[in-house]
Amino acid sequence: MPYVGLFLNHAKKGTVLLKDAQRALSEKNTGFPLLKTMVYDLQVIADAPGQGTTVWGLPGATAKRAAKDFEALFTEALGVTNGKR
Repeated sequence: MPYVGLFLNHAKKGTVLLKDAQRALSEKNTGFPLLKTMVYDLQVIADAPGQGTTVWGLPGATAKRAAKDFEALFTEALGVTNGKR
């Protein structure tokens, strides 16, 4: 059986839309776990490919935050594939 975990991308903190999406995509409604880690809507994520790099290759606090979000997502997703969720 495949391992499945849903995550939110382009999330905007503190919005009604985020809360609605979390409710709609909850495990109760979908049958699949909604990962706690989210990738937030940050301009640096959109800019990185145009600069020929990733968020890990960009300077600045926002790039570091984006990289941290992706690393947390990857770690949580690996937990799902290892049956920890």
